[in-house]
Amino acid sequence: MPYSSASNNDFLSSLIVNNEDDDRVTGRAIVTGKATYAAEHDVPGVTYGVLVGSNVTSGTITAMDTRSAENATGVLAVITHLNAPPVPGYEAVKEPEKLPVGGRGLQIFSSPKVYFNGQPIALVVADSFENATYAASLIKAQYDKSTPQTDFSQAGKSVKAIEGARY
Repeated sequence: MPYSSASNNDFLSSLIVNNEDDDRVTGRAIVTGKATYAAEHDVPGVTYGVLVGSNVTSGTITAMDTRSAENATGVLAVITHLNAPPVPGYEAVKEPEKLPVGGRGLQIFSSPKVYFNGQPIALVVADSFENATYAASLIKAQYDKSTPQTDFSQAGKSVKAIEGARY
């Protein structure tokens, strides 16, 4: 296949195959750095969300300070289990620990219970990704930590087998 002729200082152009039958119509733009990607388009009114993860492996959130994040520049909302709107199918369960494993998915922002490290405990919505990220760093949570169960042989002694038509 013939190569396009290189301009004086455009080495990348010399690497592009000059083929009329090539169906990669964006190839030249990608290789030369002229391609426009989705994140580069300016969309008016777009908002950005950044999740805040727990920093404990197991426990219960006892207090959460979101005031600094709520007052940060560009922040539109901070959502936690304390103010999340009701979601159909997320109705409160009296004893969620007694639900069968796999019976319900993780319902974020519906409870102060923490099941794993990094579990989403808050969502910051802002007018830019940078503002949302900064505000998320301002959220502070306090926990009543519990001991996580990480030993399969011990967990098997205290867990009830899953029953029902789904399993």
